[in-house]
Amino acid sequence: MTAIEYDSGFDFIDVVNDLDGDYVKFMGTSIDSRYCFDIDENNVIHVNLPMDDHDGVVRKVGALGIKKNIILPRKLNYLGNVTNSNGKMVRFKRTLEDCTIVNRQLDDEFEIVGKRIDMEGFFNRSFFIGFDNGLLIRDSSIEVAHMFGNSKCLKDVIFKNCELSSLVGMVSDSDVESVTFEDCSYVARDNSNLKSWERRLEATTLDDVFGWQTKVVNLNHCDVSLIEELMRLNEGSQMFFRELEINILD
Repeated sequence: MTAIEYDSGFDFIDVVNDLDGDYVKFMGTSIDSRYCFDIDENNVIHVNLPMDDHDGVVRKVGALGIKKNIILPRKLNYLGNVTNSNGKMVRFKRTLEDCTIVNRQLDDEFEIVGKRIDMEGFFNRSFFIGFDNGLLIRDSSIEVAHMFGNSKCLKDVIFKNCELSSLVGMVSDSDVESVTFEDCSYVARDNSNLKSWERRLEATTLDDVFGWQTKVVNLNHCDVSLIEELMRLNEGSQMFFRELEINILD
């Protein structure tokens, strides 16, 4: 069906919650800064949300009041904007906070379209169902600060062919036990334009990145930039009394 658009978030939520089905697939931003949805051939509801005109932050799904479980797309923001009307980069800051994320069949991997996309707290306090093989993020250039912070029932996170920055809090206070990086690299965050009141999203120790539940970190064929960053963080003082196994495969 043709996408249906709304200027009002309240009207949009009322209609989406009344639609048949237990799931919505979050696709990313809308092209014209409006709330919109469509329904695919499998009767799955696709939703796109606007960015804030001031800072580029995408509207939060949970805060809007969507009462359905969330399915991840194969490509997040594939058809959406990466900048708002004022030229601000899109920021998926806590977008799926407090949501239930469901893997029905093959919904356990996705790609994030764009360059250096801010994913701070994207899955904060999210609850995962059906991710027995973990969640795979591929071919993405992203800032991952607190991305999985406080999330529940997700044991394994895999990054494949990703350019990562802002590692702090990536899986802090979460149920994540294993993190795998495959063919990944690290780029230091540019803090040159940071305002005096803004936080520096950088880690100082491995415990700033990996929560106390995390036991294993795998680096498979990763760029030296990521390996060196994790080794630098390993030299910092530890907060947790645990053994963190780090496996490096060239």
